[in-house]
Amino acid sequence: MLLTKTILISINTLLLIGALVTLIRYVKKTAEIAQLSDGSTNDLKKTTIVSRKAIELSRNVLLEMQETRLMMTAPLVVAYFERGEDEYASRLFFVVENVGSGVAKNIEYSFTPDLGGEDTKSVERIVILGANIDFIQIIANP
Repeated sequence: MLLTKTILISINTLLLIGALVTLIRYVKKTAEIAQLSDGSTNDLKKTTIVSRKAIELSRNVLLEMQETRLMMTAPLVVAYFERGEDEYASRLFFVVENVGSGVAKNIEYSFTPDLGGEDTKSVERIVILGANIDFIQIIANP
């Protein structure tokens, strides 16, 4: 009977030692998994930061493309005086020109200081000329 108890206690002790070894291995593996999870979380945070930067960069590129498109299709109206040639060399011509790509609408202009000169009719015609301009469009030569 004593031998049986000794054998049972020995087997029980061996089983407890095996269970303890298994528990220690389980805890070590769980700790490794936790460390790997922390590493994955850090990598995910870095990826998220990079993704946000990429989204911001894409947004900036799209805004720049939109601004460029608007500039390429926008009207650009310039006004200037041009001296006549040959028999009109003593005259100045007031030129309003659209050098942009889009249609210019509701064009208005004013002079500061007020336009003046000896020929008041010409000055009045230049000032009134703007009332007749509704839009200016560039027409490409074929």
